[in-house]
Amino acid sequence: MNNVKLSDIMDGELSIYSCILYCISNKLDIVLPDSDSIALAFPNLKDKNLQYGEADNTIKVKKDEAAARELFNMFLQIHNECINLSMDNEKMDGYLGRIYTFIISRPILSYIYEFTSLFLNHVENNQNSLDGVRILSVDIFKHFLRDAPHREAVKFAAFMLSVTHQDSETRMLLDTIGHCDEFALPVARAFAYDKDNESIFKLAKFVKGWGRFNYLSYMEIDSIDKREWLIFESYKCDFCQDYVSLIALKYGDVLGYLKENGFDDRIYDAVGDLLDNIYASKYVDFSDYKDSKEVIKLFIDDIINREINDARQYVLVSILNTLDSNLFSDSERELLAPLVQVPLFENLTFDKDNKATIFCRDKSKKYVIERVSNIESKKTKSVKKSGKIKNTKKDSKNYRI
Repeated sequence: MNNVKLSDIMDGELSIYSCILYCISNKLDIVLPDSDSIALAFPNLKDKNLQYGEADNTIKVKKDEAAARELFNMFLQIHNECINLSMDNEKMDGYLGRIYTFIISRPILSYIYEFTSLFLNHVENNQNSLDGVRILSVDIFKHFLRDAPHREAVKFAAFMLSVTHQDSETRMLLDTIGHCDEFALPVARAFAYDKDNESIFKLAKFVKGWGRFNYLSYMEIDSIDKREWLIFESYKCDFCQDYVSLIALKYGDVLGYLKENGFDDRIYDAVGDLLDNIYASKYVDFSDYKDSKEVIKLFIDDIINREINDARQYVLVSILNTLDSNLFSDSERELLAPLVQVPLFENLTFDKDNKATIFCRDKSKKYVIERVSNIESKKTKSVKKSGKIKNTKKDSKNYRI
């Protein structure tokens, strides 16, 4: 594809922007038209079923400074040809085809930050004159953002327009593609650079996948509405609930919120879900949240005030397992565990096989608790033997999770 003209690539192809705009206008789920193009940037991901935004957020790519320099030189070459009046439409079409092919054939995050630095340094060093590289490049970026049929080219344009030129047309284009999780990272950077926190908030509420994590990473919590949405709603997304929950706990200042407002059913369930998401994660941990221990203690103290339904039982098992971690000392565990075990075990309903199954709120995960007699301490991502519970007929040694 090295000698392909841009017009040959784009003519007759549905642009990413047009596809997203159509889906938004008709209230359809966004489905991008270039599912095969991800293999151009990530050959090892061919035929993999990835969620939008997953590759950029989960796959570590090697920094490619040579690629950044090569691409920057391509833009300089176009500029020099224009200065020398040796550029015609046919030649420009060929140059842009070469640039476009280069962009879509590698992961955007392998070179974009170095390329941006080279580009902005050049603009700064030439700011005393009318910088043709910037002016010409902005037109190219807009063209790619509006008309490109490949996602890496759209991301490239969004990244570059975020730091070079944001007029009303550009912001409209960015807002549109930002409704798709695949483009949330560059769009979040663009609106953060433009100090447009309201657009970030709006898009964070719209997307439900990896894009939510990207928007929340850039959103400033500058109002009660944003803080409460972050605590009560943000984690109700389709993917990366653990990362989003960590952001909600930290930047929503859940500990401060509890001290300011206390508990009711709504905040109890939200905090329980946030803590459960952290407990269940392979990638984040309670050690990533400095207030985790205090929040867990406050949560446990409030259990006595709540009716314990199935979803709440599930969270209590996760809390018990957390108490069994090195986050808590033996003395703390001995004090706190009964406050969780009593309401948990007293509300279990067992079947004929002496097993109780409890599900999380969305029914996607479950715990099976077996009622046995005089079992030995046994850990299976669960509760350690903790002795007899005071003030109840039920004995914690008689349950295995």
